[in-house]
Amino acid sequence: MSQQHMLLGQAGVYRVAAELLTRGIRVHFPAVDDGIDLFTADGCALQVKASHLGVNRGKYGTGRRYHFAFRYWSWQAGRKRQNYGHLNDRVTHVILWGVDEDLFWVIPKDRLPSCGSINISSSVRCYKNSVIESYRQFENAWHLLQKHERPVSQPGAV
Repeated sequence: MSQQHMLLGQAGVYRVAAELLTRGIRVHFPAVDDGIDLFTADGCALQVKASHLGVNRGKYGTGRRYHFAFRYWSWQAGRKRQNYGHLNDRVTHVILWGVDEDLFWVIPKDRLPSCGSINISSSVRCYKNSVIESYRQFENAWHLLQKHERPVSQPGAV
């Protein structure tokens, strides 16, 4: 991952945190990045993705769109490993930030497509162009975070 992508990703985390705070939703930053970017005081575990508008010149036509890929880094046996197409199991919501138009999509994890990425132009599409549902229902859907129930703590969990 290039430094420019890392900086964009971190800018996205802070932009989403600022948006949540202005809406009265308290956020916490994890000490270690293991695929969760932010926690809310109400128990949501958030993965933030940021993207600039790009030009799509693929077999599905030409147009401008945001491309969001799902992956996270983990450590196993002392080695850093990229988990492409997956999210940390504890993630409850993914927040997508379209940088150029300052747009947000708040998507519950169980409503994400099974493919490893989403392109957003006029609809949410899997990389292989299977339309799952209109993205408009998730645009600025911050209320989805306020309805989340606090997870039940596991015995022995810290």
